[in-house]
Amino acid sequence: GRSNLVGKPVALLLQNRNATVTIVHSKTPDIEKIASQADILIVAMGVAQMVNENWVKEGAVVIDVGINRVNGKLVGDCDFELLLSSFFLQYTNTKAYNTFFISYKTKFFSTRSLN
Repeated sequence: GRSNLVGKPVALLLQNRNATVTIVHSKTPDIEKIASQADILIVAMGVAQMVNENWVKEGAVVIDVGINRVNGKLVGDCDFELLLSSFFLQYTNTKAYNTFFISYKTKFFSTRSLN
């Protein structure tokens, strides 16, 4: 995303570490195609469960920063349940975040609790 809260600061942090950064937002044409080329996909669009398995390439790292309320439940910008069912995942639950390792070496980080 392009927000002053997450998108721009994270982009600057990554650029300071010599990363090539592409910023997209919910209105970007062909966003799924662009996202599916990313090595690191940081999702903070404010659109509940927008990102699905077609957005993530093999070996990519996904960090879901989105916080949305749907039917009284907090969900991220990634469709967490779909991603869980689409990939064989092992996870490590920590107090700070959940780390998910997809069987073909894609990592998925979410601020969403499994409980």
